Amino acid sequence: MALYDNKHWLLSHIRHSFIFSDESGFSEMVMMDEDLRVPSMKAYPDLDQDEEDEDGDAPRSLDVNCDLDFGAHRRRVNTAQKLEKMDLERKRIAKMTSIKWEDPLPNVAEVPSNAFERKVLDNAKKDKVKRTSTLSAQLKDCPVLLKNPFFDYSKFDGNAQVGVPVKRYIIFLTMLPERERNYPLHVTIVNTAKVKELVGLVLWKCSEERNAQLEDESAYALHIAEDDGEVDWDFPCLDEKEVVSKFGFNYLALVQKTEVLKSRAQTVSMPLSSLGWSALAERDEKEIEGAEESALQQQAMKEAEMRMKGHMTAMEAPLYQSFQVYILNRVRVRSAVHLGISGEKIEIDPVVQHKATSQLWGKRKAATYDITRIAACELVNQRSSKSHFRLVHQSLTEDPTTTFKTLEFEAENFVAQEIVQKINHILELRATPVWKEYLVTKERKSTRRRSFSFSLK
Repeated sequence: MALYDNKHWLLSHIRHSFIFSDESGFSEMVMMDEDLRVPSMKAYPDLDQDEEDEDGDAPRSLDVNCDLDFGAHRRRVNTAQKLEKMDLERKRIAKMTSIKWEDPLPNVAEVPSNAFERKVLDNAKKDKVKRTSTLSAQLKDCPVLLKNPFFDYSKFDGNAQVGVPVKRYIIFLTMLPERERNYPLHVTIVNTAKVKELVGLVLWKCSEERNAQLEDESAYALHIAEDDGEVDWDFPCLDEKEVVSKFGFNYLALVQKTEVLKSRAQTVSMPLSSLGWSALAERDEKEIEGAEESALQQQAMKEAEMRMKGHMTAMEAPLYQSFQVYILNRVRVRSAVHLGISGEKIEIDPVVQHKATSQLWGKRKAATYDITRIAACELVNQRSSKSHFRLVHQSLTEDPTTTFKTLEFEAENFVAQEIVQKINHILELRATPVWKEYLVTKERKSTRRRSFSFSLK
């Protein structure tokens, strides 16, 4: 196209060939200032009149043709048409089923005689020696082992349980020889087991680990013990029907019941003059002996009941119990709270108060004190219907020296006495270092006061 020298023809060619297909608009920008006027047809000397000019002088484009791509319809691509045909053919074939025709086998009218011929086995295989495995030989040579009579209690072992709450005990075996008593047995048992099952589990572990000759589980009982293995005979044995989760003791002792009866045997002696027997001196000697025995039995029964009541109170002390009391602040204003006491912690939950009271004195927050931080609980003031008691606890400070803080409460007389007795029983059973340190500090202060009073005298 560069060989053409006619500017008019070039402009016409660009105008009709490129403007329609140029979407960027560069062709119009090139021709913006190149508009030439044509005065007459003489400006086209190089163009000859031919058959193409018969239609007129109107310019027309050389490359622009009418096609179906313009407008709303667009000619489909051959690939799309081919894919559509293939899809239709595939659907048509999917509905068809091809069956391969095979000629049927000819019917066998008669079975040959040698089709199922009897086979004669070699007699040498029958005389083959029977083999015995090594495991069978070992089981045959192993002596018959006696079944452990306490094996049924092994299912309560907490070491074999996963995701089940358990309790751990250190149990001293008092029925073993002297050299083995100082080595306690560490036992882990599930919380749902009973005391009788704990005894059976201890006997099973003892028979498995120490090969001791033991009696039936009914001949033994569990008692509270100190950390050095000494049995606390002041408390009765644990009830066999109770669940182990009820008791919060860590150290126990397995004792034969014959030893328990010997330790419990007591002799009660009373002078006759103290019971008023002088008026019966003239009566028959048999009547005096009968009255003496009945009086002694009644007094012994009363003492046993009182002792048992105290023991049961001490054993039930670790169980959770809630009391409604009043806590006193620094200005002696009372606030109702729920005091929850268990063998692990002491909880103080405030009761919902009126808005006026809470706005005046401030809303009290709930607090929880671990039992290892409790030092003492004692009655402070006892009135006709109300009593004040004080709870001493260790303060959480960075100071290396132990400091104690107090909380004062008010409750009914019997409620205050029950709370003080319950907390003191728990402290005696746990014997925490804070409790021991508080007792030493209290004893030291009392000694200083006595020495100071003697110096004044």
